[in-house]
Amino acid sequence: MELENVTIAAELSSSDPTKQINALLILHRLYTAGKDIQNYVSTVINAVLVKSTDSLVKKLCYQLIKGCAITSRHDWNFVMKVIVDDITNVNQNPDLCIWAFRTVIGLCGITTQLQEFFVKNRRQIEECVCRVAFDHVRMSALHFIKCLAISLRQSETLRSSTFLQQMNESSTCSLFGNWILKSITSDNQEISFVAFEILREFICGDCKRHFHFEKLPILVTKESLQWITFFKKYFYLLLGRIKCMDIRRRFSALRPITYIALTLTDDIDNDYQNNNEENNQNNNGTTSPNIDNNNLSEQNVIDNGKVVLMNVTNLLKPMLQSIECATVLETCHCILLIALNSNMTTELTACTNNLIDEAINAYLELLNREESSFFYDDLMKDICCVLNTVRDKYTICIRLFENIMKVMNDTNRMYLISNIVKILIQCSVNSRSKQYYLKLIDQLNEPIEIELFLREGFVSKLWSVPESQEEETLRCDLLFCLCREYLSQKPYTPSNNNDYSSDNNNGDAMDVKSNDVIGTIDYSIIHAWLDVGIGICEYCLSAFTWKDSPGTCAAISEFAFVLTDLCNEAYNSFNTNEEQRKRIQKILNKILDIILKMKTEFSELVSMCILSNYVELQKQAAGRESGDLVFDHVRFMITSILRASGGINEKLKIEILIYCLLRVCYRFSPKLRDTYEYLKNLIEKRNTLSKNDEIIDLLKKNLLKVEYAMKYHVTNDINVTNNNNMKDNLELIYGKVFNRDHPIFKSYYNEADQYLLNCYIEGLQLLNIINNNLHESDLYQLKNNKQMLSNTIKNLRIKQENQSEHYKYYSEIISNPSDPISVTASYSVIPDSYTVYLHVKVQNHSPTDLFRTTVEVGLEGSLTLFEKTQQATTMIGDLPLNQSYEFDLEFTMNEFSHYSFHILIHCTHIKSISGGIDLLEDKKQKLNELVTIRCKPFQIKTCHVLNNPVHLLHKDFLTLWENYDNSFHLKVVIPKEEPKRINENEISSVHLAKELISKMLHYLHFIEIKQLDESIKLKDNIFQLCYSSKTLFKDNILLIVFGYEHFDDNHYLCDFQFKASSERVYNYLHSKNLWFQEMIDETCKSLNKNIFLCENDSHNKEYYDITTQSIFDKVKVNVVKKYQLNSTKLNVLYLKRWDTNRFV
Repeated sequence: MELENVTIAAELSSSDPTKQINALLILHRLYTAGKDIQNYVSTVINAVLVKSTDSLVKKLCYQLIKGCAITSRHDWNFVMKVIVDDITNVNQNPDLCIWAFRTVIGLCGITTQLQEFFVKNRRQIEECVCRVAFDHVRMSALHFIKCLAISLRQSETLRSSTFLQQMNESSTCSLFGNWILKSITSDNQEISFVAFEILREFICGDCKRHFHFEKLPILVTKESLQWITFFKKYFYLLLGRIKCMDIRRRFSALRPITYIALTLTDDIDNDYQNNNEENNQNNNGTTSPNIDNNNLSEQNVIDNGKVVLMNVTNLLKPMLQSIECATVLETCHCILLIALNSNMTTELTACTNNLIDEAINAYLELLNREESSFFYDDLMKDICCVLNTVRDKYTICIRLFENIMKVMNDTNRMYLISNIVKILIQCSVNSRSKQYYLKLIDQLNEPIEIELFLREGFVSKLWSVPESQEEETLRCDLLFCLCREYLSQKPYTPSNNNDYSSDNNNGDAMDVKSNDVIGTIDYSIIHAWLDVGIGICEYCLSAFTWKDSPGTCAAISEFAFVLTDLCNEAYNSFNTNEEQRKRIQKILNKILDIILKMKTEFSELVSMCILSNYVELQKQAAGRESGDLVFDHVRFMITSILRASGGINEKLKIEILIYCLLRVCYRFSPKLRDTYEYLKNLIEKRNTLSKNDEIIDLLKKNLLKVEYAMKYHVTNDINVTNNNNMKDNLELIYGKVFNRDHPIFKSYYNEADQYLLNCYIEGLQLLNIINNNLHESDLYQLKNNKQMLSNTIKNLRIKQENQSEHYKYYSEIISNPSDPISVTASYSVIPDSYTVYLHVKVQNHSPTDLFRTTVEVGLEGSLTLFEKTQQATTMIGDLPLNQSYEFDLEFTMNEFSHYSFHILIHCTHIKSISGGIDLLEDKKQKLNELVTIRCKPFQIKTCHVLNNPVHLLHKDFLTLWENYDNSFHLKVVIPKEEPKRINENEISSVHLAKELISKMLHYLHFIEIKQLDESIKLKDNIFQLCYSSKTLFKDNILLIVFGYEHFDDNHYLCDFQFKASSERVYNYLHSKNLWFQEMIDETCKSLNKNIFLCENDSHNKEYYDITTQSIFDKVKVNVVKKYQLNSTKLNVLYLKRWDTNRFV
């Protein structure tokens, strides 16, 4: 090996070109094989490259060193000198010039070294780009300019203008514009192709490949706008050159020509508007404007805009048939940018509908090509983000779902399914509401879009006989999203029961007490929505017979939500007609027929809950009444479970089935006697087997309820139900009406069900992120992803009622009393879209007019504008005396944090002489004239970024509690109240303290986790309570309150221990106690109670010792009796020993 190294070094140092070539070829083979040849680089440079005059030798040297690292500054200077010489002598040896450009690109990359090389050798490079007759040299020089453009875009040099200052140029456009224009107009298509690539770099920058990543309207930098302005006058020249190029070489030119066309269209429209304003000013007070001339000029503007867009679209259409996926994607992207331009006039918008359809069809054709799974994910996202703009939505949805199995990512799949079913449900409601509105009775029996979708071949086969585990999972995903999206689009539906409130995502229903309110409701929309839901339930009824698989319980739960909601509408509102009520009863009777065919116990239990609450008393085919059938089958199920005697969920199933028995008795009171006898017999049989059994206690408890109802005639009577006091007794005996708040829906969830729910939530978050990128004017209603049925006052009323429940609103005067300007700020938080709307009102209370008024809004926390900036500036200008100015800003909450707005007002009472900004005026004098008013920080309340959590059983709460690691403590003192007696029932001080804590925590949406009564009051007045809350981003916040009665008998000392599922939530809660103090202050103000936080430094204690000495209200409390909590925690604080209270 050493001999070989000596031979290579000797041949490199010789003056014989043949030996040098042989040595260089050997080094090439070693380099290609991955060997280290770094030791030979210096020899190659100094002994061969610098001294040799042979062309082949120098080519081999360039090829070898362009991929190596040159560490010596001396060697670097030698190489650069040789490269410059070869570039300068381009006419003598063009091939060496090409290799010189390749080498300098390989050595410098896209770093600032490439910019330094251009600064020193601009004249030689310009000669190669513009004046050399060799096309391959010009292409190499243009490749160098392309790398330079990338370097300028990615480095800070362009922003600091250092590069331009060194070149004595005002912009990159003035430096390279004529070079690129001359190269584009070259007869060689390859030169034009590279020139368009450079133009793409300067105009479009780091543009997105897929449309769903795009942010509309398009934002360009100052440099990009200068390039667009320069090439606007050459638009038709560029267009003609692109048409002459081969279709495969047009790719790099599509995005730049689209940007230029959009800018040119906007300029035509702006020039027309400016001319109109000048004409109106000139004709004001003299003569009226010529209407015919104005109409003619407007038509010319429209025609000019059409010509520009038609030329570009005619260029783009043939590209949709390209065999290259990247070309088709780029073409569709450009077409959608043109079609969704928010500044486009109505006449031009009508011309783009066909373009959108053609682009979407081209997207769909790409689904048939063999690509990676990531490609299909992004491709389907592109289609879904503009799905609402397509005219034939049904066909597109079908084709998307047929290819849904190609999407491997679970979150992306849930996002796509949600989009598909959302659009189909909207189309179905639109179609049916039009039929109701126009009273097309004959068409009401025809199937609508969502029903046709479910009957399609692929969907029907998937629904009935899935062939694989993946298809079973997809079936559950489809049912889950179908039911979730249907309930999320529920319109405002009034109730005829004042105490009943509908369980929909849009908020609680209002009480309907007057004909005026009823008259403002468009029942055609409500009936259409109900028809869609009934159609879904009729088809999805077979879900009860699915065998148990991952996600089945979650999907069936959502289906049960829909069915119970429809039953509530049928029996508790004016909304359903007679035909709809009959269809709902047919569904319930079908459930009764297939009850023995159900494959999972969860399906049986939830179906019996629905039947016992809503099935009507009517004759069946066998001659028996449906109420009797439900009653007998419930008893059969209870007996079967008790015979099996065992299982983890035995008590839970018995509780649910007894609840069903009592609900049947509530609706059919003669069944009370049978229930009493049945429960009595069960207890007698059970006593013979076991004396101490929790099942026996459960049966005895319910037997007492039935006996009480029989003895005191507590039945479902009209006169009784109108009495509020008797309603509580009815619920206590018979249980509450079965709806989505019932704990059965979460009691059977497993990890797969929870994973399905999490994927759906992540899919919705992805939907919000994509929708937030769409332009503000929302020309095609993409942002809301909804279609208004008809712009009537009734529909507007419904929309306002629905949206009002989503807002979390707060307003405050944030200026100081001494300020000359009054500033009122308010915000509205919309949890579903993670959006905050800030409204600012500025009013002039000073004795004079104000001028040059500017408002700056700074942000604290994870808030961003659509420009992704942390500051927004609004120019108000002149603000006369006692006048006000209002503006709105929209922000996106990216993650849970502390949110705050910092508002500054700049103004002056001195008016400029010219009425505007005087450029000759001294800037320092201007700054001295301005007055800055700093407002108080405007914070978003913590309660407005928290939501009510999903119902948790105590068992599930304890599981989450043990899995969360981080925790911290806060010590709170609450007053002790004397026991009270209400209706001969004494309420202890511990229960009063519990109620006070629950009311206080309700401010932050903490919901108590139900436990047994024995767990509330423990030994020696020690109590423990469990609560949970959830952030807007679905992060869990858990709380356990440990309480102890103080020695002075006047207070309870409570330790609040918090845990969070997310580290950022934990850090926020732990860092500052202002959010907690805010809750305490609000409680003290509303309840007039003396509650206060006494210690803040207890976060390091695993179990807070509530018996230690504490100082509060300047009184030192000595606890006389000491408790050893470590020895008693097995009986008191050991969480796993606690039981659950699932049903009331």
